Amino acid sequence: MVGPYVKRRAVVSRFYNQLSVLHTIERILGLPSTAQLVAQSPTMEDCFREPPDLTAYTARPNNIPLDERNKPPEALEGKERELSRASEAMEFSRPDRLDDDTMNRILWHASMGAAAPYPAEFAGAHGKGLKRLNLNLGKNAE
Repeated sequence: MVGPYVKRRAVVSRFYNQLSVLHTIERILGLPSTAQLVAQSPTMEDCFREPPDLTAYTARPNNIPLDERNKPPEALEGKERELSRASEAMEFSRPDRLDDDTMNRILWHASMGAAAPYPAEFAGAHGKGLKRLNLNLGKNAE
């Protein structure tokens, strides 16, 4: 975020999503919420300051080429090729047809790099704690 009312050099660790942005805009403009989910979302006061800081800032230029295309699977090796093939095999024709674990691994490695260890202990519908709760999400689970 950038602006005179935005806190600078601050890390705000509170969870926000798109509904939080919308709720914050509605509050700033004095408008009623457009939906119950918006009204229940946290507003983003922790990101702002009063009074405004009008000192200049230096914008950082984009360092990611926006026109760069993915390499074809044939040009990839190892884990990158494996994940590329898994991505091509995904079923995107209808909602909820994906294997969540595979998709999460693809997204993890795309963001963190093919060599980054996947945090499997946090994966799954409940992350850590399935065994402790005697839960089983296997294909044959009742």
